Order: sequence, then structure tokens, then C-alpha cells
Amino acid sequence: LTQPVDVAAQGPRRDAEAVGEHATCPVALRLEQRQQPEGAGAGVRHVADTRTNYGQEVTAMTSSVRGMTILATGATGNVGRHLVSHLRDAGEPVRALTRNPGRPGLPAGVEAVKGDLTDPRGADLAAALDGVTAAHLITFAGTAADPYAQLADGDGVVAALEDAGVRRVTVLSGGESPLETAVKASDLEWTILQPVEF
Repeated sequence: LTQPVDVAAQGPRRDAEAVGEHATCPVALRLEQRQQPEGAGAGVRHVADTRTNYGQEVTAMTSSVRGMTILATGATGNVGRHLVSHLRDAGEPVRALTRNPGRPGLPAGVEAVKGDLTDPRGADLAAALDGVTAAHLITFAGTAADPYAQLADGDGVVAALEDAGVRRVTVLSGGESPLETAVKASDLEWTILQPVEF
């Protein structure tokens, strides 16, 4: 979210070096990416398969907006908690979006904000996006009834991001979803991370 990574030019990477105790979330990923250089139109898509440390990969993709806040959704989940810790350890200003900001489990120094991607037009999400220039998104609604149900209003989430001035996103994909489709159709710079092996 902070720095564009041309994964096609770099080629597949194996055994990325872990940084910090919370950065150890090794995963095999399929990456699909669109970067938009200054003044460019549709951008370029890159696809590569890589075995890497998830937190490092997302940090590398988000760090070119140094000093700007990164919003992490799914911040208390299995992947999100590692990502939030890694971003914090890398010195990135990170804001954790959660339905319950008082819930324990977020590391010290991480700003917890109330919000819900299932209500993209709500005041909570708008407030959480204030000052955010990059975001890490999950495609799951995470409801008690069905934690793995896809977010239904991908267009609404993307509209909220664009209205807030977010420029770059990573999406943790669980397969094609309304959110992933909306992100790919948007003017955002994006990277889709699809875990294939944990």
C-alpha cells in the first residue's frame, strides 16, 4: 500500500525474510496488480506467483505514501492482526477498522476505529477513512451468521474509498467477489492478494 512493487519484473520470490515477531505470516500468494504512474490512464497489470511473508508484501505495496495513514480492515482476524503489527513495526501510521474498537488484540500504537464495510455509506466508515490514502481490504462481511459471506456492496465500498481520497488498495481475495470486481473497475491503484497456501 505504500510503495508500488513490480512483481512481474522481480519474478517469483521465495522465502522472504521475516521482520519482527509479528511479521511471520508466510503464505503462497497469487498477485495481480495495477499501478498507475503519474498521468497514466488505465495502468498496467502484473501477475506473478510468489511465496512470501504477507505482512512484508503488503507493507511494500503501501509504503510509497510514507507518513500517510493506512486503513487495515479485518484487523483483528488471522491475517489482519499480523499485517497491522507489521505495518506498525515498519513505522507506518496504521488505523485498524473494527466493529468493536474496544476489543483486545490490537498492538499498542495502532489507532482502532469503529466501522463496517457492510455499511459503506455509513458515517462510521466515512470517519474511519478521514486522512487515509491507502487501505488493505478483505472481501468477507465477517457477520456472525456467516463469517465468510462476501461483501455485497463492492461499488459502495469503492465509492467511499474514492470519496475519501484513498489512492491505493490491497485486497485479500477469497475468490472473485463484488468488492474485487469493483476495485478492478475503479481508478484506484490496486493489488489483489489471493492466498493459495498457508
